Amino acid sequence: MREALSADHSLIKTFGPRGTVHLLPAADLAMWCGALGGVSPAGQQASGVRLTAEQTDELVAALGVVLAGAELTVDEITAALADTVGAWAVEPVMPAFQTRWPRWRQMVSVAAFRGVLCFGATRGRKVTYTNPARWLPGFTPAPHDEAISWLLSRNLHA
Repeated sequence: MREALSADHSLIKTFGPRGTVHLLPAADLAMWCGALGGVSPAGQQASGVRLTAEQTDELVAALGVVLAGAELTVDEITAALADTVGAWAVEPVMPAFQTRWPRWRQMVSVAAFRGVLCFGATRGRKVTYTNPARWLPGFTPAPHDEAISWLLSRNLHA
């Protein structure tokens, strides 16, 4: 499994519904993202913290670019987004584990569903993220209608 995740990338570690972590065959990632990427993100944060649809789109696009050639930790992504998008994206506003996370962290799953973020190799105890297109040339999420049918049939079959 380690070889499949880190060497040949035949398995991809990404997010599923409710922020759960999933291991998927790389061949299924386009359908997975196509199905989940069409779902509107629910704003779970307070109004002063919550991202607008436009801010979410801007952050997803920026993450896609920032991660296109690298595997970055949360701190490295935060620094890159501050430079790319601006200070609003990295304000520490999200309550989390007796601290506050930067605003962009609320849309990590959305970025994964839209096909621009997956887990990279760990660095010691630190998690990294990358763009799956680094490992899957030409990767794009499948059309939503086709992908939803695929996902439903796979889950019903299982």
